[in-house]
Amino acid sequence: MDTSPIIVAGGGIAGLAAALAVGFHNALILEQTPAFTTAGAGIQIGPNAVRALQKLGAWEAVKPYTTKPTEIQFRDGLSGKLIKQMPLGSVFSARYGADYHVAHRAGLHAGLLEVVRSKPNLQLQLGQALQHVEVGANDVQVKVKGHSRRAPALIATDGVQSQLRQMLFPGTSATKSGASFHRALLPRPAKSNLDMDCVIVWMMPGGHVVHYCVGNPQQLNIVAITPDGATPKTFFGRATPMLVELINIAAPHFSIWPSLYIPPLRKWTVGNTLLLGDAAHGTLPYMAQGAAMALEDAACLSQALAGTQSFRHAFAETSSRRIARTNRLHGETINTGKVYHAGGLLRLLRNAGLEQVPISIFMRKLDWLYKY
Repeated sequence: MDTSPIIVAGGGIAGLAAALAVGFHNALILEQTPAFTTAGAGIQIGPNAVRALQKLGAWEAVKPYTTKPTEIQFRDGLSGKLIKQMPLGSVFSARYGADYHVAHRAGLHAGLLEVVRSKPNLQLQLGQALQHVEVGANDVQVKVKGHSRRAPALIATDGVQSQLRQMLFPGTSATKSGASFHRALLPRPAKSNLDMDCVIVWMMPGGHVVHYCVGNPQQLNIVAITPDGATPKTFFGRATPMLVELINIAAPHFSIWPSLYIPPLRKWTVGNTLLLGDAAHGTLPYMAQGAAMALEDAACLSQALAGTQSFRHAFAETSSRRIARTNRLHGETINTGKVYHAGGLLRLLRNAGLEQVPISIFMRKLDWLYKY
């Protein structure tokens, strides 16, 4: 097999995980930004993501950046009522084979980067944006800063607005969802009527809020989802006083993130190129699985590359094995958003249904996700 380095386009979470997946192959990670920053927000790392990190040999480096919430609470945003609690203790961990963690996104990235930099076969170059790609019979030609270079394979991990995806699969621009994501990091409240050691989901007609603590010292990560054009302070103004107070504190710190998704693709590979992570299957974060899917992609690629000497075959196998799962996640994510955002009679039915369903059945419905 060609020993020239595989090119990984993108040095985010998906790109670093993909580089770790190449095993003994040489890889060159090209990241367009001139420097990594600590900007970002919180991220949830479920048992499936923990297992993927273990497969990639990165979990021990990532773990110190994480914390373990005690439970996930689902609350009605209008009344403030606690509708459902999903404990994340020993029963959860035994069922799914790993703990549930949260972290700052920069912490997960830092852990992956530490492992990448420890591998002599992996190189990272910043300030390197790919401008063009041409797929050959057995290789790939890319253009970076006006200069062409050949590689035996290319893995595109350049995010939901991937330029490489649009080059390889024309007409696959990201789609706007009609929602806006407002994210903020605040000092952990010294006093609160809420349990800040858990993940809390506030369900409101037309939107929702998620918050939990990350980092050391701990900060409160809060994400407010509203219809496009609405501000959290205005949209959640009629919420329970507990949530209104939290939104008012966070209001000056919110930054708006685009709410985009990729309509499901039939395949992620062309010749010796492969899309991974959000570039392949970016979806809305209502199930907190975006990073987890990218890590799973990389773990799957690792297994596929270990079983063949052909990048083309390994890429095709990864694509075929992953598409059904990520498509299912996209569908479940859309449905989850509808549940969270229910209003009127549907809101009352949702609350009653969640209250009545036994936690064992509630968790069983998540087996397909967390036991993977």
